[in-house]
Amino acid sequence: MNDESYESVFKELALRFFQNRCFVGHQKYKPKQGFTIHHYRYMSDDIKFDKFPKTVKGKLAYMQHLRKRIERNPENFVLIKKMWHTFVDATPNRASRINGLSRIKQDEWERLKQVVDKTARKTNIKSFTRYKK
Repeated sequence: MNDESYESVFKELALRFFQNRCFVGHQKYKPKQGFTIHHYRYMSDDIKFDKFPKTVKGKLAYMQHLRKRIERNPENFVLIKKMWHTFVDATPNRASRINGLSRIKQDEWERLKQVVDKTARKTNIKSFTRYKK
């Protein structure tokens, strides 16, 4: 019988590839504590989480799919807390409305910037030049 679960695969990946901690805040990985595995860039044949059924089996199938991707190209992924993921995915317009920007520690800010810089943007950055003064 296969004892594998979404949580067990996630924990395995956290241990094997991500030093069992958030890249930005260095919090130790704990199940159900708001962690996510962030893609720096989606490949054309990647299947996103929302394409899997929202069931226990669907979540497990996604993690098994993701494990293969991470094993092939671990540099394309990073383990971060979901709160940091909110910052990474924020558009320039939305980022100013996220609470807590001024309370981020300098070392966390530097690591968060690394994640943002390595992430392929979903929007064309040039379209936001009108916000620069």
